[in-house]
Amino acid sequence: MTRHHTSRRAFTLIELLVVISIIALLISILLPALQAARSTAETIACGSNLRQIGIALAAYETDQQTLPPGYTGFSPYNDWTLMIEEDYFPDREQSDVLRCPAADEFSGPNHYSAHPRLMPDSRDYDPITSDMVENASELVLIGDGEINLSNNTASATMESIYGWRINWGWHGLVYRSWEPFQWDDPAPTGNNADIDGNGPRFRHADNTVGNFLFVDGHVDARQQDDLLNRNLLLRSGL
Repeated sequence: MTRHHTSRRAFTLIELLVVISIIALLISILLPALQAARSTAETIACGSNLRQIGIALAAYETDQQTLPPGYTGFSPYNDWTLMIEEDYFPDREQSDVLRCPAADEFSGPNHYSAHPRLMPDSRDYDPITSDMVENASELVLIGDGEINLSNNTASATMESIYGWRINWGWHGLVYRSWEPFQWDDPAPTGNNADIDGNGPRFRHADNTVGNFLFVDGHVDARQQDDLLNRNLLLRSGL
């Protein structure tokens, strides 16, 4: 009996290089799309966090008849994140609502900051109710916050916005017709960098977009130039 041996042809070096080149080309095409999809998913998840924070703040206001203050003191330390976390996000999984997925490299417990006049330091101003705010649909209540690198968390309030006005008596963060800036000008939101954790942060979409919860409860993603003075300044004193 004669046995027939079938020879197997090996890939040539050129064929292997062609296959590798095709794989590399596919990766170069797909990787940006995957990164963009991940960024979009993080932005959506962050917006969902803020909606849940808005629901918790509404529940707090119903129970306490005011919005929580940004701070109540520093000895012992207490702020709005601790107030709502204990009663409205009681377990570890829910407390992650206070952490933005786009800032997951920072280990601190909170990545969001509040408006410093609507949720102020209670030693400077009394807490307010949301129905006291005239421009509720356009005024930011909570937003993506800059991270303080010393503790990997965001400040409870955006202390750097209009910093010289926050505690200036009746005039704190109230717009007046004689202002040197206009109502619809971009707000002075700072350097958009994680350094001292005192301002809003536009960390989504390659550091160009931030998520913000407004007083009326809706959440909107804004580019830095689209966050205007009307979104941070009050129409009248509280």
